[in-house]
Amino acid sequence: MMLHTDQFEKNGYSQPYLVNIYEQYEKIKRQNKWIDFDDMLSYALELLQSNRSILNNEQNRYRYIQVDESQDISKIQYEIIKHIAYPRNNLYLVADDDQSIYGFRGACPQIILDFPKVYGDALTFTLRKNYRSSDQIIQICNQLIQNNEARHYKFIEPGQVMKLLMYIPLKWLLPKLLKINSNMLLII
Repeated sequence: MMLHTDQFEKNGYSQPYLVNIYEQYEKIKRQNKWIDFDDMLSYALELLQSNRSILNNEQNRYRYIQVDESQDISKIQYEIIKHIAYPRNNLYLVADDDQSIYGFRGACPQIILDFPKVYGDALTFTLRKNYRSSDQIIQICNQLIQNNEARHYKFIEPGQVMKLLMYIPLKWLLPKLLKINSNMLLII
């Protein structure tokens, strides 16, 4: 479990019935030998921490790790990533701390804010142009988001919206895909 019942009140969940609901939920899972996503993460981290052979295998399997939308990862997901990335620490995080919307399920945008401190040699690239929204929407968003104190400073500018349609012949693409090393992840 990522958040234990004794931490509920400290994290703003002070309703007494929440503890009861949680305890009943956990009881039903145990009785049925079920696990949920939270359990999967907890067990994965526990396995990496307790089994050096498995940890070494995973560390050697992935030389580079990319995490997209990393403003929405939880502390436990980050710990799993850090364990697997060590000792190379070849991490590539794509994130926008201004767009973290999953705090209700454990997202911790502070991870992004602290990343340059944890990984002192990390490079940061800020994409300042927005090609999706109108000038008026971007201006309003810039004004609104300036009220958030826990963020990397950035000012987004409107970019000229371009419509690009690209066709890639499958007979050209398929052989290229088949040559990809099985340890690599391809996102299309």
